[in-house]
Amino acid sequence: MAHNGIPHCVVKGCDLRVKVKMRGLCLRHYKKWLKYGDPTKGGTYRHNAPKCEIHGCQGKPYARDMCHRHYKAWWKRQKRLSQMTQ
Repeated sequence: MAHNGIPHCVVKGCDLRVKVKMRGLCLRHYKKWLKYGDPTKGGTYRHNAPKCEIHGCQGKPYARDMCHRHYKAWWKRQKRLSQMTQ
């Protein structure tokens, strides 16, 4: 669909512009198509986004359900423990 000669995303209900030829999809839907094989699959976290498993931390999970800072600290502890047991 085009408004004022500017192409817009072909996904129903999406009015974002298509900046380059990406199957008629806006960047958001094009990325979903690449990741899931369908521009309408997947989703975004808004209110219930996962948080770091460490109590009180609001960080985004990086690995092992921990934010980058807590994962890095955990990994360093694991490394020290493995060196002590050798």
